[in-house]
Amino acid sequence: MSRSAYLYLIFLASAWTAYVFLMAKGVIFDDAYIHFRIADNFSKYGLPFYNINDPVMGTSSPIWTWTLSFLSFLGLNLSPAVLALNGIFVVAGALAWTHCLRQLSSVQPAPWIQSIFFFAYIGVLTSSGLGLMETPLALLLLGLSVIAIIRNKKIGWILLALAAFVRLELLVIATLIIFVLALSQDRRCLLIGIPAFLMSLILLALATWVSFNAIIPQTVTAKQIVYEMSRSQVLSHISSKILPLNQNLPNVFTSLAIFFLAGWSFGRARISELLSDKKKLLVLGIGAGGAVIAFAYVLKAVFAHEWYLPLIIVPVIFLAAAWPETGAAKNVLFLIVVAAPLNALALYTVGAIHAEYLPGKEVGARVQRYLEVGSMLYQHFPDARLMTSEIGGLGASFKGEILDGVGLVTSAALAYHPMKVGTQRSGGGIGAIPAGFVEQELPELIVSYPVFVEEFEKSETRQKYQRIQVPAFSYPTEDRIKSNAIWGNKELYIYIRDDIATSDSILIGDIERSLTGERALK
Repeated sequence: MSRSAYLYLIFLASAWTAYVFLMAKGVIFDDAYIHFRIADNFSKYGLPFYNINDPVMGTSSPIWTWTLSFLSFLGLNLSPAVLALNGIFVVAGALAWTHCLRQLSSVQPAPWIQSIFFFAYIGVLTSSGLGLMETPLALLLLGLSVIAIIRNKKIGWILLALAAFVRLELLVIATLIIFVLALSQDRRCLLIGIPAFLMSLILLALATWVSFNAIIPQTVTAKQIVYEMSRSQVLSHISSKILPLNQNLPNVFTSLAIFFLAGWSFGRARISELLSDKKKLLVLGIGAGGAVIAFAYVLKAVFAHEWYLPLIIVPVIFLAAAWPETGAAKNVLFLIVVAAPLNALALYTVGAIHAEYLPGKEVGARVQRYLEVGSMLYQHFPDARLMTSEIGGLGASFKGEILDGVGLVTSAALAYHPMKVGTQRSGGGIGAIPAGFVEQELPELIVSYPVFVEEFEKSETRQKYQRIQVPAFSYPTEDRIKSNAIWGNKELYIYIRDDIATSDSILIGDIERSLTGERALK
């Protein structure tokens, strides 16, 4: 690819990213606001906890939390600041990984492969970028580390450690990179790289311990206890995000086609050639890293959220693009694995123009509703404790104490998990609020969509609360996205403990009318 063509590619990608990131509003993930609240508490009070009186490590990304805390300390509004930074991280990551593609490919990839890979990378990262998550930074650091390692720069190993402390799953890829370089008997890696990487890990672990009084986040422990997914469910979820053909063809035929093409393309490499070629080993290590991360999710039956998937997809499409073998089999395989990212790119482009087609529009609309409800409740009940199972948006606007029914930041809730599927909740992937935890704490307020309070609704403790039912989304949001339900729920429940509700029934009525909106009153 010529320099002028490459610069034109960069211009197109930057213009597209700027347009979509400015226009495709309302798809922020609820978890982003968990990070924001922790970062605000860290910058203001020096306490990196979700509830400042409850020292629980609620972040799974120490470096991301430190970064957000610094932005908060500077007085920046985190939502627009992170949106701007993620736009930069996405384009910079596409540049870094495309550079890796050119440097590590024994046979220079055709310009069309480089171009498609470039835009596929952006398609993969757009969701987590717009969702204000840390994944674009993690993969940018990983790409930069690979570039530096290729050039025998010590900084590459430091960047590799930093990437792992943005997303812990990247430790898998880091370990495989070290392993394959050791196989190639790279003396610089063995004598300089590995010690620098390990020392960086130790220093980052110490900094994490000093900051959070822990190394392993509470979220890791909680999610393994709360959610009960089958391995086949996790595998189906991951494969459907990577291979859109699964939506139209039986999984078995799609899988057989992929394995056949992969075997035809990759199986021609000789082991002796691999061991003597540092570049091939690095490509294989990165691609295998993504596969191992996917396998770990399936083996542990852990649900892979939208912002986790790029950690699997980027290494896979990189392997398909950078593998040195040529021919129709490799090209077809590459086109299959980039189909989903390019489809996402098209959907976000259309969604930026017409919000009703925007991927994840309902997910973002519910977060906006949480922000609205939390702000109003805090205005009237600043000293109340609010229980919920989705603590991001509500915690950002309700500044008081939040009791997390899932246990991500409230350890006491875990005693009531896992909840039985069928009797206490309708599915293993639902992070519901246990009725026993409500009975134990008796919070003044509870906010939840019906799907998360199925057990509580049938419990005796429910009789101690008055319930307000408001539309799932505000009416302006409904009109914009042309949707009025999330997970089949058209309403959001607000429970107010009887002693508060009866003490000021006029206020409760005002809250209900305000959140219901004028349309319901006509």
